[in-house]
Amino acid sequence: RSLAYDDMENYERAIADLDKAISINPEDADYYQYRANSYAALGQVDKALADYDMSLSLERDAYTYELRASANAMAGRVDDAIADYTSALELDPRSVLSNVLHLVEDLPGLLGDIYRKLEPGGLLISKTWCFADLGRRPHLLFAALKAFGLFPPATFLTEAQLRQMIEAAGFTIVAHRIFGTRPQNPYFVARKPA
Repeated sequence: RSLAYDDMENYERAIADLDKAISINPEDADYYQYRANSYAALGQVDKALADYDMSLSLERDAYTYELRASANAMAGRVDDAIADYTSALELDPRSVLSNVLHLVEDLPGLLGDIYRKLEPGGLLISKTWCFADLGRRPHLLFAALKAFGLFPPATFLTEAQLRQMIEAAGFTIVAHRIFGTRPQNPYFVARKPA
């Protein structure tokens, strides 16, 4: 039932149901992961991270590491997010999801590391902000927010630069799409050649 509430974006009810499930079976890693997802959707990142930690202490799996990486990125903990993506890749070298590439200082180095660790035919799936494709107003806003510590350090890439870096690392882009109305947030699927 909690998953149905989650699908309906009724995260508070999903959390209440998962609280009950955890009280009955506190050794089920999935319950903590599902509750963490609901907390993350509500923006309660610290609670989400605590539940992802608990889920991973019960059962290590690549998908939970990827989810925790996203939560760490939301909290501005870029190094922790990268460590989680690395752990996910070590557990499942067939694919890695990343939505934090714009937060990485050495993006070519990270893409090279991912390329080396992926199995041939493995996928890099990325939905990354390309802030350089935004207009002048957002740039000024981000600079002001950054000055007050309210915006994380970010690389201002264009979509073309991101594509070039992915390809320069050795990947072949097999899919590219824009979801919604934000062309500055492209989705790439890139494959390591077999």
